[in-house]
Amino acid sequence: MTKEKKKKKVKRFEKNTLLLGIICLATFFLTIGYAKVTNVNLYIEGTASVDIPQVVTISDITYTSNNNADIQNSTINLYYQSMLDSTIVLGNDKDSTITYTISLINLTDNEEKFIEVLYDDAFYDNPDITFELTGLTTDTILQPGESMTFDITFKYAEEKDFYDNTTLNSFLNFKFENKNLIADVTYDGTCVFSGQGIDVVGDCTQGGHSDYIDTGLALFSDENYLRDFEITFNIDEIDPSRFRSGKVDTVFSCLYEESPYPGIALRIQDSQWFLQVGNGYDNKKLYFPAESIQSFKLKKVHGRVYYSINGEAWTYIVNINNLSNTFNDHLTLGVALYPNGTPRTERYLIATLSDVNVQLLEPADNMYEIIDQMILDFVGEDMTTAFEMKSSHAFDGTASTAVDSGVALFNSTNYQNSFIVSFTIDSFDFNNQTFTQATLFNAKNEASNKYPGLMMRKSGNRYELAFKDGESLVTSVYIPADAQRINIIKKGMELYYQYDFGDIKPLGNSNNISAFLLSNCFNVPATFGSNINSSGNYDRIIVGTLSNMKILVPENP
Repeated sequence: MTKEKKKKKVKRFEKNTLLLGIICLATFFLTIGYAKVTNVNLYIEGTASVDIPQVVTISDITYTSNNNADIQNSTINLYYQSMLDSTIVLGNDKDSTITYTISLINLTDNEEKFIEVLYDDAFYDNPDITFELTGLTTDTILQPGESMTFDITFKYAEEKDFYDNTTLNSFLNFKFENKNLIADVTYDGTCVFSGQGIDVVGDCTQGGHSDYIDTGLALFSDENYLRDFEITFNIDEIDPSRFRSGKVDTVFSCLYEESPYPGIALRIQDSQWFLQVGNGYDNKKLYFPAESIQSFKLKKVHGRVYYSINGEAWTYIVNINNLSNTFNDHLTLGVALYPNGTPRTERYLIATLSDVNVQLLEPADNMYEIIDQMILDFVGEDMTTAFEMKSSHAFDGTASTAVDSGVALFNSTNYQNSFIVSFTIDSFDFNNQTFTQATLFNAKNEASNKYPGLMMRKSGNRYELAFKDGESLVTSVYIPADAQRINIIKKGMELYYQYDFGDIKPLGNSNNISAFLLSNCFNVPATFGSNINSSGNYDRIIVGTLSNMKILVPENP
């Protein structure tokens, strides 16, 4: 692979406490458009206290070989995340080369794909010298935590009788990105929207007259409507007068403005924020108080849309699979468009946004992992696995197949702590159970007349999830018979549930559990596939198969 000229837009620098020289170097990288810096990992003589970055980073560089090169004056000055600062001095021999071996490690939680080597002419000062990579090719994939090595060989680009300059000073960035990333549109810094006919200014300036931003991404076209996307930005300043009845300002929109109105849009409307998301027939409209939003995120994952405001946990909105129609309108910032693509004059934005990012992605492989992370974010605590059985487990209606987790969720030590219980229903025959009320999960004390605790059981042709505090206060919900992935969530002294790809819902009135008495605590471990009767024996055991059974508890309760 030989070098190619690449220029990228400037990215924002998030400050860390570093040596002044390091800051200057990072600034040089940013000037030529390298990846946004969130944390820093440095190779330097001496020490620096820094965080481990969630990036693909260079972990080591070693000299390998040379052919008539000046190895005394050829140096690796610094390597910084995936960026390399080097000084290379070749000889006057046309075959002169020098080779280094570079080690990389993927510190992210995602598969990362090698895209290209980025640099700018201003930081590559000798066009007579080029480089080749061996062992790293376009589309090379690094798994999370995976390491690899490759060689970079510096050599002359073409044969000459005499080389006036044998030295190359360069900054190179070995660019990786998420494997499933299709497009990434970023406007770092501020974007000042001032309404119709007034240019957008700040770091969003595109040149020429533009009173809104066209991202160029058609999120709901035939090509893209099954793909995921994520939209993030901050709202830095907004005129309070925009929040008045009848005023409509559009922050972003990819909504087909003609019945049945599929797509997405966030607006200021009728003295509040107004978020519309829908497939055209099942549209959800959410309202938020004026001036309540400082940062906003919206994502679509496997057709399901979620939002997060001011860094809070993701909240499910609606499933927009099976769109009523696809359309080629682009996502716009600062105005909504008519179906013919022209701006709606009454919906121009007057506000300042910053750090706007829109990503279009291929759907992630495992939706359940995304849901699990959403639940962890919702609980808002560091959790650890207290019990786990990933493989499928068959229950035949007898005690020998019941699963004891060994985790007492409602003893006097744990009863106020959060927990997450998860399992997948692989099979369950409602018509052929050994017990009328076969129990899929139980954390309920059947040895007391008060019977406090939590359980999920068969109820007719559906499932019932119920909690009883021991004082005759019972709260329960019914879960459809076709549900597969079940999550039961206790956040402090409040209970919630979630199944399959839906939203997190409260399990009845939270006062029912907040009134739980210490005297009702019990040491019975939670069980899967069975109840525990008043004699302490397994009872109401299911006939069916469960998998991915897990209990999470706080890491530091």
